Amino acid sequence: KYNIQNKILVTLNNSENTLINLLDISGKIVQTIQLGAVNGTTQVVVSIDDLTAGVYFIELVNSKGKQVKKFVKK
Repeated sequence: KYNIQNKILVTLNNSENTLINLLDISGKIVQTIQLGAVNGTTQVVVSIDDLTAGVYFIELVNSKGKQVKKFVKK
């Protein structure tokens, strides 16, 4: 789940070690969060206060694969 305001709420279910990357429109990583293994459901709040307005991507990576979602910071 993704809720865009000045934070992003990411819900993970039974995930292995997960890496969350925020990328700008050019693909440059602007923020990284390393999570350990998640048992059950975990919600992670990613602050985007420091980002300038524009288009970004949030990328979740673990051994099961990679998921990328686009968002716009206003």
